[in-house]
Amino acid sequence: MEHVNYQYHKFAGYILFPVRLLTLVTSTLLTIGSISLLDCCGCKTIGKSVLLQYGKLTSQLLGLTIHSEGIENLTDKPCIIVGNHINLYDHYVMLNTLRNIPPYIVSNKFNIRPINIIFNFMKCIYTEDKKGNIIEKMKERIKEGDQITIYPDGCNPIPDGKLISPFRSGAFVPKAPIQPIVIRYVPSSNTNMNWYTDTISNTPFSLLKSYLQDGDMHVYVKVLPLQHYKDSYKSHEDYRDDIYELMTKELSTLPEQTPKVIVYKPSTEIMMKHLNYL
Repeated sequence: MEHVNYQYHKFAGYILFPVRLLTLVTSTLLTIGSISLLDCCGCKTIGKSVLLQYGKLTSQLLGLTIHSEGIENLTDKPCIIVGNHINLYDHYVMLNTLRNIPPYIVSNKFNIRPINIIFNFMKCIYTEDKKGNIIEKMKERIKEGDQITIYPDGCNPIPDGKLISPFRSGAFVPKAPIQPIVIRYVPSSNTNMNWYTDTISNTPFSLLKSYLQDGDMHVYVKVLPLQHYKDSYKSHEDYRDDIYELMTKELSTLPEQTPKVIVYKPSTEIMMKHLNYL
């Protein structure tokens, strides 16, 4: 990746963008239709397999090369899976890492058709409920032996000097076992990786466009050992802070989120070679 000619990479990104976008939309709609039909027929197991394959194939389409570490730490026991939220690719990365589809805590703004068909199939919990109701639903799911995935940083802007946005407390109130997972993206050329619009004039489409035009991202995922609530904690806030510090420390050991393509001066010979390859 470090030796790819920048001009070629940029040109290829523009050429392949509509292909990637059309394929992403088409595969997503086909998956939604398939799992909807399978769910109506009572074939939930097949539906889960379809959704997992969708996650795998979409990751390849988007150009994600996933490097996983600590997979042996994954548990099948009831727990809350906590990850740091960077962008919409996190969901595909999680599907590939967990090889399972535990329900998410999902913002109510995504409770719209057709995308909510996937969330409903996964039995996700929407934030339209009152805070107390969400906590009770989480406790109920854990009691039933399920796992739940949540991003307590909410994909919010990361403060200066920090690697992760501050955590909200909801995930830690149940005092259930926590499975921390940290994610770091190393793009080829994209400098616009974080999924928020506070500091840059972004829209969801402009962000998706910048990701699809890159098309060659290395994703480093580290699954940390299962964590448990300690008797020494005074409250769930201590639990939250401990997990935050642990994830921040582990995230700092992963490669930096900076583009890896070296910007060479345009070279006719190199350019022609790569255009022929394309």
